[in-house]
Amino acid sequence: LIQLEIPYTVLLDDTAAATEVRVVRLPLVNYYRGQGHKIVVALDVTDGLNRAAEDPELVALGRSITDTAVQRLYREYVAAVDSILTPDYLSLAAETNLIRLAAPDSVYQAVVTMVNAAHAERSAAGSATRFMVSVQVETAWGGLQGSGVYEGIAQDRVDFPFLDALGLSSYPYLGGFADPDSIPLNYYSR
Repeated sequence: LIQLEIPYTVLLDDTAAATEVRVVRLPLVNYYRGQGHKIVVALDVTDGLNRAAEDPELVALGRSITDTAVQRLYREYVAAVDSILTPDYLSLAAETNLIRLAAPDSVYQAVVTMVNAAHAERSAAGSATRFMVSVQVETAWGGLQGSGVYEGIAQDRVDFPFLDALGLSSYPYLGGFADPDSIPLNYYSR
């Protein structure tokens, strides 16, 4: 898995997405591919350490993923990643259920809009990549909300209907499981 933060600051400085992907990302992907590994690229559209917030570099520039110009840059970056890196799987957003829970609704709606638009563009271009998003397991189980009530991921499946696969991020200790043996057997399959 290759996790890529969207290089918003680079892209907003008029660096073409294709140039950034070809020069910075492609050598690493070629190395892993040369070792016989499948390539899974995960794009992170918000702040990976705080899903209630947007990318700090983007915010520092006074910009937001709610801006149509930033959404266009995201779609251009997705197109470059898909067409140049040709990953086996491409995750278009990370922990969508946690973003929906923690971020302002306008940010979550921007994620839904830009991710679905990027997927539609890549499908129209004939991409052979399998597309996905990831969800946060402890959020699905209500652990991060403190309720402990299973909430599932039905809304994520509605909001991102194109899913070929689903990524799971999990930190069981945040869900209250100090001992790995105490994790329920259906914790990930459900």
